[in-house]
Amino acid sequence: MMTSDPYYQMWSVLQRTSQEMMWDAVSTSVERQLEELARKAGGLKRKLGSLTVDPSLPCRLTTPRWIFIASRADIIRNSGTRT
Repeated sequence: MMTSDPYYQMWSVLQRTSQEMMWDAVSTSVERQLEELARKAGGLKRKLGSLTVDPSLPCRLTTPRWIFIASRADIIRNSGTRT
């Protein structure tokens, strides 16, 4: 499995770290402009979108495995512990 490959693990850590750095950089800008952005967004008069699913299509909804993996990684990262 790829997750046990050290090169894949290193690549994953680099990807995750770069995403965190990007969001840290962006959040500073957003926080600085938060009141103005909220005011501008409050003035928009658009309706929310909708989604209609065709009932004739076969439906087999399952939660993708990566969501559980990502959630567990966030829990571990935020708790400061590793299991």
